[in-house]
Amino acid sequence: MKWMVAALLCFQLLEATVVKEKGLLEEFLKTHTYDPIQKYHFSDFSVTYKPMAYMDYPGPNQEFGLNENELGTNFVYTQFDGITGMAYPALAVDGATTALWGMLQEEALTSSIFSFYLS
Repeated sequence: MKWMVAALLCFQLLEATVVKEKGLLEEFLKTHTYDPIQKYHFSDFSVTYKPMAYMDYPGPNQEFGLNENELGTNFVYTQFDGITGMAYPALAVDGATTALWGMLQEEALTSSIFSFYLS
C-alpha cells in the first residue's frame, strides 16, 4: 500500500513539471491572481492597503502594521517586528522590510535611530 502512495505522489510531481514546461503555469497565474486580503476573514481583524507617506518619503510597497488590541500574553510568546513595523531587520518576522529599513535604503533618513510617541 505504501508503494501506491509513493507512486501517486511521483505522478503528481511529474504533472506539475509538465505544466511548467508547456508554459501553462504562467497562464494559470495570470488568470488566478492572488488577493492577500482574501485570507483575512475572521474576528475584528482587518487589512487595508494604502500608500504610506512619511514627510517627503512616499514609501512604495512598504509593509506597515498596527496592533490596537492584544489580549493575553501574545506579546510575551509571539515574535513581532516592532510595535508598528519600525524595528531593525534582525527583529522583522519572515524577513519583512520594515518601514525604518525601507527609509534607510532609500536614503530618506540620515541615521538608523528611531523613536515613537504613544499617547
